[in-house]
Amino acid sequence: MADLFSSKAARNGAVIRRKLRDIDRYVGLERFSQELARRGYQAVMNAGQMVIFCNREPIHLLQAPLSCKESGPETFKVSGSRREGPALTRCHAATEPSDGPGAQAGRDRSG
Repeated sequence: MADLFSSKAARNGAVIRRKLRDIDRYVGLERFSQELARRGYQAVMNAGQMVIFCNREPIHLLQAPLSCKESGPETFKVSGSRREGPALTRCHAATEPSDGPGAQAGRDRSG
C-alpha cells in the first residue's frame, strides 16, 4: 500500500488508477478502504478499475447525453465557486431552421 500512495501523482494530489483485482490481491479491499478514509481520499470503481482521488476535493459525477443526435447540439457550462462546487448549466446551441420536408410550411404559418 505504501507504493500506491507514495507515487509522485499521489503525493501531488492527483488521480491514479489501479486494477481492482490488484488492490484486492495485495492489500484487500477492507484495508484499502480504511486507508482511504484515514487519508480523507475517495475512490470510484468501474469495469474492474479503481480510480483514486488522492486529494480531499469533492467529486462531481457528470452525466452527458448518449449522443448529440438524440438530444441535439448542446454544451455544458461549469460555474460556481470552488467551495460550493461547480454547478452545471445546459446551454443549447442556436440552430438554423430545418430545410427538411415540411420546414417551409412551418415558416409560412408563422407570419
